[in-house]
Amino acid sequence: MRTELKPVYDIRKSFYKKAHVLSYGKFIALESYESIIAIINENGTAELTEYWDYSATTIRHLSEFLRQHGFKPSEVGKPTIKKALERGTFTKITELTAKNKMFNADIDTVRELTAIA
Repeated sequence: MRTELKPVYDIRKSFYKKAHVLSYGKFIALESYESIIAIINENGTAELTEYWDYSATTIRHLSEFLRQHGFKPSEVGKPTIKKALERGTFTKITELTAKNKMFNADIDTVRELTAIA
């Protein structure tokens, strides 16, 4: 499922359809400017792709996404995210790996639904 990311914590009224939240099985992903930026796993950990700091707007989308999914204000923002990546609090993955995870999660969901029916 793909829905537009709406500002809740950001002062902007809209992100003008440039950011979307993607739900795939046990993963929730952020897409910004048609690139996968981050995935939040079922255990609440975040994985960031190589595009997470592409622009100030992408950082803004990522911060909003993380806040909406339970991360504290002190855990978002470029300097804080950089430190979290260095410490291993957030992990870095490639966009291709993120897409593969989401694809496999979709297949697992279809298998579960088919088994129930």
